[in-house]
Amino acid sequence: MNTMNFDELLAKRTEREQSKTKQCEIPVPNTDKCLIATMPSDAKIMKWLGHVRNGDTESLFEAIDDALYTCCTSLQDQKLREQIGARVPTDVVPFLFSVDERNQMGYDILKFVGVFKEKEQNEDDGESEDIIKN
Repeated sequence: MNTMNFDELLAKRTEREQSKTKQCEIPVPNTDKCLIATMPSDAKIMKWLGHVRNGDTESLFEAIDDALYTCCTSLQDQKLREQIGARVPTDVVPFLFSVDERNQMGYDILKFVGVFKEKEQNEDDGESEDIIKN
């Protein structure tokens, strides 16, 4: 295995800084729309990784709801919260989306931030696997 030289380490730093401004589109199930997600802080990613590794469904959905709310600024609109009656900011997510929709979007958002690794798509339909298995 080769070791990284000085220039490669500097390039890695530049790459790391640029990764902090990454964005992606999170498809909203049953629509032709998407939410724009931006990269969160490392602390948030580590928190979500802990929830996912905890292994229970409640922790997983807590991570999904927090990740969607944190990364998708359109969900953070104060007027939206007031209009739908969400007292806790992250309650916006379950107020707007079903468990199945959150499960689908959760895989995409957690894959985007690096909590999940890229999975192979099903060759028959091109769909990614859901987080929660039936």
